[in-house]
Amino acid sequence: MKLFNLLIIILLSHHCKAQPYLLCQTNIQTLTVYNLSNNSWQHLSGDAYGQLVGYEISQDTLKAFLEYQGKLRTIVISDPLVSSIPMCKTKLNVDSLKLKWFRNYIPEYVSVSSDENFLVYGAERYAMFNSWSKVFELNMETGQTKCIAKGKFPSYSSDDRYILYTSYYFSSPEVYDRKSNKRIDLTSTKAYWLYK
Repeated sequence: MKLFNLLIIILLSHHCKAQPYLLCQTNIQTLTVYNLSNNSWQHLSGDAYGQLVGYEISQDTLKAFLEYQGKLRTIVISDPLVSSIPMCKTKLNVDSLKLKWFRNYIPEYVSVSSDENFLVYGAERYAMFNSWSKVFELNMETGQTKCIAKGKFPSYSSDDRYILYTSYYFSSPEVYDRKSNKRIDLTSTKAYWLYK
């Protein structure tokens, strides 16, 4: 009986999706991690001056890269939280997708859900009186598209529930919750999904 219970626990943990984490720069000098699954924030560094341009995770260490006065600087952060950051499942390459569903414009910044049933992309249109930049989600089985928000640079979270994008109006990061169909304002200047 104990062996059976252990097997069920292993199977359930195998099917659990990783918690979605965002690395956020909340002001010019502060880096935090936001866990969307439990709505919690954790402070990482108050020494993050410059603009966050990327990161790298090596073992249990986070390296944040910031651009400051034309130079790249690195902050090395060792924190127990880093060990719980999820592994990223490889996404499909847009070149392998059937692009017959896209009309009148070429999709940019394409991200595919981990179940490979949906993809989210940005599309921009420049015209004299009707310019816009929007985020669309495409159901790859039906070909139906849905406009998520006015914005660009979209990407899925590790559990596919959330879509991170840059707001068209304020150029700040926002999150769309696919389950509740609501937007979450991060009050941050930069944000990246945090993956290993």
